[in-house]
Amino acid sequence: MALCYIGEPGGYGTMGRNRRVFYSNSAAPLIEQMLKEDREVIRDDLDKLQKDRAVKRACGDEHVARRFQDLLDLVDA
Repeated sequence: MALCYIGEPGGYGTMGRNRRVFYSNSAAPLIEQMLKEDREVIRDDLDKLQKDRAVKRACGDEHVARRFQDLLDLVDA
């Protein structure tokens, strides 16, 4: 779910050419809503994802990394 939210670097293809990050426009708001509703439950798991290989690779792009930070901020609020 986190990878779906943070997306991948844009700049290519027909849908991502004009976007810095390509992610699911329809899934992102739903993921935000779910995480807000259960932030106490998900906070530790989401924090641990910072060490996940796939998340680290995705966050090699500064714009994607910002979206992951947005998720962390969302559960810390």
